[in-house]
Amino acid sequence: MADKRMGSNPLSRPDPVDALLSTDIKNGSRSIQSKPSINSVPSIQSIQSRERPPRRETIKKDASRAGLPDGWTRFSFIVREDYEEKVKALAFWNRQGIKETMDEIIRQYLSKKSVSSILDEATQAHNKRGS
Repeated sequence: MADKRMGSNPLSRPDPVDALLSTDIKNGSRSIQSKPSINSVPSIQSIQSRERPPRRETIKKDASRAGLPDGWTRFSFIVREDYEEKVKALAFWNRQGIKETMDEIIRQYLSKKSVSSILDEATQAHNKRGS
């Protein structure tokens, strides 16, 4: 009985992709680019003598300042849970955001302190420990 097939054998026809490939790849010998020799590496003098492209006058903002008005930054810290509840309650009571409430709390605290004297004392204490 004759072997009847529904179609032709797809492997019997030449592959159109083979025509696109170079003979080097077909034969299994690929041309490998050699690594640059030590002589082809530019010297330090030639690198230093190149002019840099002009810098664009753009102000790069830190991620902590992105999207904030000038003079503001993001600052994360760990706080006791009872303080968190009190700050949130105070912000709610004063109809303020937590940011405005914390700004007021820190401003009032720091207004009573002399930061320059604190820095001087910390520097002296650090110098005594290092000696």
